[in-house]
Amino acid sequence: MKQPIWLPPLVLLNDYGGNSEAYLEAVYTIFKEDFIDSKPTFQGIRFSLKRHPLFQDKEATFWHVTSEGRQETERTPDFRRCERICWLRPIIENAEDPAIKVWENERKGEKRICLWLEIKEYLVILAKRDGYVLLWTAYLVTQPHQQRKLQKEYEAYKMADAADQAASLLLLHMADELNNSVSYLHYIQNSSDRQIHFFFCFINFELLMVG
Repeated sequence: MKQPIWLPPLVLLNDYGGNSEAYLEAVYTIFKEDFIDSKPTFQGIRFSLKRHPLFQDKEATFWHVTSEGRQETERTPDFRRCERICWLRPIIENAEDPAIKVWENERKGEKRICLWLEIKEYLVILAKRDGYVLLWTAYLVTQPHQQRKLQKEYEAYKMADAADQAASLLLLHMADELNNSVSYLHYIQNSSDRQIHFFFCFINFELLMVG
């Protein structure tokens, strides 16, 4: 599969003369333009960010998509993530593209939406909330065992989704059949009522003629 035409080029450290501070600020500027100054759209659902805790006056989500580490205040920049800062919004807004595998899973009791641009080994994760979604994190998935795990998750989700759709269609069909049956019974009942009414009218007419 070819690279999607909507995917922008990488933002490279060399483009900023190897100056990591200037580079990080440039990366943040792109993030701010794409997710703070304006918002992407995702399947018509309201989009938001995890802003706190702020670190170096930058939102928590920014650090989750550009750095690595377990402690919020001890994360270190991941230049491979930084290079792909321009990919986040296009992937989110082109989630219907066949190049992106989309599925839902659950982590620590929370619902997640995975957007996997497999051809570029890049995974974007959204957190699903009531009425909106959060950009949660994004990173490269280069290890074969990790890729196999993602593929299995995706296939299991698609199978379950297909089963749910089939069950929904079956229920709709059953409801339609039931509705048709009820309508037919109602028609039969009305027909019987008309026949009985006609019979009594005929009897009354006969009695009047005799009288």
